[in-house]
Amino acid sequence: MCISAIADYFKIDWRTVKECKKYYLKKKLRTVKLKNVSIIGMDEIYIKSQGKEKYITIVRDLKSGAVLYIGDGKEVVSLESFVKKLRHSKAKITATAMDMSKVYISWVNKKLSNTMIVFDHFHVIKLMNDKIAKVRRRVSAGLDEYQRKLLKNQRFLFLRNVENLELDAKLLLDNLRRTFNELDK
Repeated sequence: MCISAIADYFKIDWRTVKECKKYYLKKKLRTVKLKNVSIIGMDEIYIKSQGKEKYITIVRDLKSGAVLYIGDGKEVVSLESFVKKLRHSKAKITATAMDMSKVYISWVNKKLSNTMIVFDHFHVIKLMNDKIAKVRRRVSAGLDEYQRKLLKNQRFLFLRNVENLELDAKLLLDNLRRTFNELDK
């Protein structure tokens, strides 16, 4: 049940339920076993609650899904107590999944030097989509009006997986790639 549903059920203020949940999670996170953890995921989350805005860093065990650590902020200092817990547990972290944050990359390279960094799928795809859009805009800017009309409204055609396209869309994409060579790279 969500916090508000529990509060309604017990006829208490939702803040009381939230505080109980926070107390429970803090207690639970103090005793998380890290020894057998080998693959972790790191990400920051933006939180806006009761007029306060902040980031928190969350580290999870990607095999079990368990939350291993929650730190205030999204800087290296937010991970300092986690690295102490890791050293104390003698965990052997083999891979870390993350976004492309320079802060996280630097931290993993310094503190977990034998760990492989794996960038999450969402951020890799977003980066590639941004690059394709930039090339398409650059090509479009150098075209005459007729050619620009051919290319207009075809952005998503270039971003979709070719395997998922209908036959007519595949033919159109092939035609556009032949016409605009720079978009075929």
